[in-house]
Amino acid sequence: MLELLHGPDRTANSMELLEQICRNAKSGVSGQILIVPEQYSHETERALCMHGGETISRYAEVLSFTRLATRVFSVYGGVCEEYLDENGRILTLYLAAQQVREQLKFYAAVMTRPDFLKQLGTLMEELLTSCITPDALHAAAARLEGRLAQKITELALLYESYLSVCKSGRQDPVTRLQRAQALLQETDFASEHIFYLDGFADFTAVERQILSELLRRSPEVVLALTTDGSGKAVFRAAGETLRWLKKETARWNVPMETCRPETAA
Repeated sequence: MLELLHGPDRTANSMELLEQICRNAKSGVSGQILIVPEQYSHETERALCMHGGETISRYAEVLSFTRLATRVFSVYGGVCEEYLDENGRILTLYLAAQQVREQLKFYAAVMTRPDFLKQLGTLMEELLTSCITPDALHAAAARLEGRLAQKITELALLYESYLSVCKSGRQDPVTRLQRAQALLQETDFASEHIFYLDGFADFTAVERQILSELLRRSPEVVLALTTDGSGKAVFRAAGETLRWLKKETARWNVPMETCRPETAA
């Protein structure tokens, strides 16, 4: 089941979410996981302790999506896997470019320049985070003509080569979340926990894949979302997330309840 806490007052939404966790804890419900953006994790942990007391850690924990992946790996294996850092990604891209250099025309003159490789690394991260595959780039290139088609084709070749090199060594760090999503699909981890999400206006494609698994498999997902439902620009991202949630719950036949917490004093 999905319970959506939504309204224009983010503080009220967050307070209601924390109170739910604490009420469940008082009833002896453990295995509660609160997922927040990484930058909010410390203050959220403090807020949870203030509401639930020193023993709340027995019943609930605060994680980001990245830390959730680590948590899943700690149970099912993979926590010791090593991933590329920024410099490692650049070196891997250099090797990838060397493997396809004879097929490059548009990028042939710059493929070994550090500034180009750094920009290419940022692009690889965005492609992986958005769950865009090399095949999707090839398909896009086939619909284009001229220099743009050539450029997209060469990016697809570099992307394919990069993924191939990663398979023989350290993986790109974005694939941590993809591996976590696969484990959530294959194991009982989600069904053994209640999940809460707070602090998000929207989600990346890979985060949506993880959230989809939680919706399908967890007995309960509670999500706090700041929106007034009016379509105002300030709430546009949250409105798009709400529409995606409605489609996803309908897709998996997951019941959805909504609650609008009272505005905080």
